[in-house]
Amino acid sequence: MPLVGTLTVAPTSAPMLFNLFGRSEVIAGTIGGSATLGGTVGMPTIVAHVVGEHLAVPRPPGHGTSRSKPVDRLVIDATWSEHRGTLKIDGVEPAGGMISVVAEGSPWALDAVTAKVKSTHFDLGVLLAFVPRLDHTSLRGCPGR
Repeated sequence: MPLVGTLTVAPTSAPMLFNLFGRSEVIAGTIGGSATLGGTVGMPTIVAHVVGEHLAVPRPPGHGTSRSKPVDRLVIDATWSEHRGTLKIDGVEPAGGMISVVAEGSPWALDAVTAKVKSTHFDLGVLLAFVPRLDHTSLRGCPGR
C-alpha cells in the first residue's frame, strides 16, 4: 500500500509551537518547515526540513544573562529510507558561533551508527530544547535499565 503525504508549517512562533507539545524551553524565535511521507507501509520514506530563526532559551539560574545566546538560524534536515536515517543540523549564532552535526544509521544496527559534530563557540541550550524528554518508563528494555 503506497504512502503519500506532505505537511508544511509556515514560519510560526517557536514558543507557541513548543507549547503545543507541553514544552516551554524556547522563549523566542520562529520555526517552519515541511515533511514528506512516501514509500509503502512496509518500507516508508520520510524527508523533513525544519528551519528555526532567532531562537532563544532561558539560562539556568546563576548563569549570567536571562537567556542563552540567540541562534540566528538552525536548519535540521532528516531522512528515513530503507530502515536507516540521516540527521543533519546546521546552526549559526550572531557572534560567529556555529555547529554542524551529521548522523546516520539504523536503530537495528546501533553499533554502525555514525555521527560527526563540528562546533565553535555554540551555546547548546537551544539544541537541547529539541531533545525529547525521557522518563523512567521510556527507558524500559534498554541495556542497564
